Amino acid sequence: MTNDILNEELEIMVRNHAKLEEVEDAGYKAQLDDTVDLAFEGFMDGVPFPGGKAESHLLKLGSKSFIDNFEEQLVGYTKGQEGEITVKFPDEYHAPELAGKPAQFKVKINAIKKLKQPELNDEFAKELGYASLDELKAKTKEETIKRENDRIENEYVSALLDKLMETTTIDVPVSMVQAEIQNRLKELEYQLSMQGFKMDDYLKMMGGNIETFAAQLAPAAEKKVKIDIDRYRAKEGEKINLKKFSTNCDMDVDKEYVKTVSMTAALEELSLYQAKLYAQNTYGLIIVLQAMDAAGKDGTIKHVFSHLDPNGVHVVSFKQPTTEEKDHDYMWRINKALPPRGNIGIFNRSHYEDVVVTRVHDLIENDKIPKDLVNKNIWKTRYRQIRDWERYLAENGFHIIKIFLHVSKDEQRDRLAERILNKKKNWKFSIADINERRFWDKYQDLYSEMIEETSTEKAPWYIVPADNKWFTRYVVSQIVLKAMKDIAPKFPEMSKEIKEQLEEFKKLIESGNIGMIEEMQDVMKGGNK
Repeated sequence: MTNDILNEELEIMVRNHAKLEEVEDAGYKAQLDDTVDLAFEGFMDGVPFPGGKAESHLLKLGSKSFIDNFEEQLVGYTKGQEGEITVKFPDEYHAPELAGKPAQFKVKINAIKKLKQPELNDEFAKELGYASLDELKAKTKEETIKRENDRIENEYVSALLDKLMETTTIDVPVSMVQAEIQNRLKELEYQLSMQGFKMDDYLKMMGGNIETFAAQLAPAAEKKVKIDIDRYRAKEGEKINLKKFSTNCDMDVDKEYVKTVSMTAALEELSLYQAKLYAQNTYGLIIVLQAMDAAGKDGTIKHVFSHLDPNGVHVVSFKQPTTEEKDHDYMWRINKALPPRGNIGIFNRSHYEDVVVTRVHDLIENDKIPKDLVNKNIWKTRYRQIRDWERYLAENGFHIIKIFLHVSKDEQRDRLAERILNKKKNWKFSIADINERRFWDKYQDLYSEMIEETSTEKAPWYIVPADNKWFTRYVVSQIVLKAMKDIAPKFPEMSKEIKEQLEEFKKLIESGNIGMIEEMQDVMKGGNK
């Protein structure tokens, strides 16, 4: 490995440990990529709107975290400077009363901060848990070489598989055949429409219209989309054996109605709840996703949560612990990733890796935990620690739901095969996923024990069938919706003063006295200066 590669790795490490420090120069003007400590209050037609005020908010200029060109207008401001900026809310903004409307924000820069990188020296190395800079460089070099070797190995395996597909006939998995059939059906539907065949023509022949037709279908359709998510919940103290739980859709629901109507309605409702959660800024929601490889965690996150406001959603994927993470307790990296109040945190894998994967591969001896603590009771101890930690979070306003995507061994095989056969999914393939199938039974036993030991009233586990992606995503959306309804977030109440002002404006509007309205606006602006 060249010194250039090692130096690049060290530079990334230094950048990742940079800290925000306040700019002392009072005349310094804020620039893009600077972080400002911002006080602001939003007004629409001179009236403050709920959720539009903060006394201290850290905002990185250029991050596109705020609407329209809000951040760009702050460029050039100095510490302590006050001003007013004008923006327009997006037409599809989550709060209907603000969508597509102009607004004014009174702003004040409390402070301007810049990222300052630490010096690459012995002191920095010791902060990361190394004896010296030389040791840090040696360990980084070792890990970089291993990662590069793994990459080369994966590329080699992929090349071999490509060669194999050129010379060998391989049976295409059933799931891929079904997907192709669906694609052809959609093509046929499109071709018919191009030939002038319309639903209206069919309805006229049947002597009805779209409304009556929909009304006839509605009762049966509604019956087929109602699901009891409680059947997937692992009750506290219940004996769990995953072999007894279904991996397929086990309810009589209409697939097409769910995909085209019910799922859309669920996501819209979820979006509204998220807006309330974010505006209230009191509770938080933590969603843990665990599963075997290829069970659909990434797809579930994409289809259920990607439409939400990204400002209030944080997705964290936990991979193999880094050297820095191993220097701390196993919950350290999880605590670092917890979402703030008003936000949803989604964990793609989690702290449960440390009671499952660690046991499957006997990795506990590789951790830096004191040897006298590694005994026959260590897993019972960890289960107790996890239950206590999750109860602590729940008692502090952070609701937790844990979802195990339960995929069958045959379905996993088909999905792994698809990663090989479908060039668009080749990037997902890893020889490690194939190797892990050797431990299938052990994983099933440990996941069963994990759910049994840690499913509680405050932090329940849901065992969701994962062989049918459309059904999995719908069930997950319903589980999250139930959690949101349990939280019952609300938009902040307006103050008595604002309510009185609104009543005055209503009276003036009803009287048609536009001049008086403008006069009151001027008075209010003067009072807010």
